[in-house]
Amino acid sequence: GAVARVASGAAANGGVKADRGPGAAVISMAPGTAINAGSGSIMITLNNGAGLADSTSGNITLANLTGGGVTLQNLGPTAGSGITTLAGSAINAASLTANAQAGDINFNGMVAASGNVNLTAGSHVRVNDATVDAAGAVNVNALFLDITAGAGPARLQAGTNLDVAAGEVTLTGGSAAGAFAELRGGP
Repeated sequence: GAVARVASGAAANGGVKADRGPGAAVISMAPGTAINAGSGSIMITLNNGAGLADSTSGNITLANLTGGGVTLQNLGPTAGSGITTLAGSAINAASLTANAQAGDINFNGMVAASGNVNLTAGSHVRVNDATVDAAGAVNVNALFLDITAGAGPARLQAGTNLDVAAGEVTLTGGSAAGAFAELRGGP
């Protein structure tokens, strides 16, 4: 079934000011853990915390996710609040939408989507020693897109349309055999 997780809910949406502890709000999965919603949707949101005692925000850090439509939103107001997948993690989804309005999106593991992938970041979208493959379209809206290979390949690939709106795109290959960086769209 569907899975929804929300942190730092605004007071106007039922967040309780007295229940908000000090420090930056974060959502964090431990290495090797998983959320498996089957074909159900997964929605993970770190809200802006408006009206709470402390509205500072940090990162959403993810391990393994499997679901139909996967939506990741870091709407936190603190600069640098982003979304990061752990090294070796996997996201398997029918579609993926990720939004880090005040920070970066960092993929350090595999992403496979049978549909579209939509990525919006306040600064960088990074694919680090990872692959992001969509059978459908890939849309990137960020100041920077960085695809970096180290020990293995790094790839952002669309099965149909690839639309990148970024001020700067950087592809960096690694020194090991097969450590290439690739940006590919269409069949």
